[in-house]
Amino acid sequence: MTQPVVYRILSRISLAGIFLYIGLYILATFYYNGGNNEDKLAVGFSWAKNYWCELISPIGKNGQVNSAYPIAVVAAIVLFGTLVVFWIAVPPSLISRRRIARFVTICGTVSMIFAISMLSGLYHDLLISISGAFGVLAIAILLYYLYQTNRLFLFYIGILCIVLCGLNNYVYYTGHFIEFLPILQKISFLVFLTWFGRVLFEGQKLKVKIQNGFMRK
Repeated sequence: MTQPVVYRILSRISLAGIFLYIGLYILATFYYNGGNNEDKLAVGFSWAKNYWCELISPIGKNGQVNSAYPIAVVAAIVLFGTLVVFWIAVPPSLISRRRIARFVTICGTVSMIFAISMLSGLYHDLLISISGAFGVLAIAILLYYLYQTNRLFLFYIGILCIVLCGLNNYVYYTGHFIEFLPILQKISFLVFLTWFGRVLFEGQKLKVKIQNGFMRK
């Protein structure tokens, strides 16, 4: 198969995976028994007070077995697998330098490996930090090439993704405005998934024009 055909297949798998993840995530919220950091006895999932990672915890904040856990774990696996496919498909279509494209693919894939390791329930903060570092590095390099190929809309949305990532970490680690973090987290997820989907959609149109610059073989 030619490279454009392979890209079309991978991009469609990724786009389907994004929509499947969203559907499974929403479905999982209906099965969450209840409890959040503010009210352990609260019933059901609160979009304003519960975190995404609470859906993938075997035990809910109310101390009961989390009925949403199996669905949420499948959703997480779908998401991380989808993003691995994204990082395999997109860099070669956008980046002219093979070594740089491979480096971005490796960074994105390593990011997802650390992210999916979070399902073990161990070292949550450490795994998220390492995953985020590799992910931001991969995105930053993509942004350079998006800017150079005049894909300014994708470039600015990508910048917003990085800003939101930094803001989430700032709120989480400092505790400032922590009550807004669950909402901020969901907004960030929506922006990130929109950006990933848009990059995939535009991928076939991307033609690398970079001949010079600091990223060379």
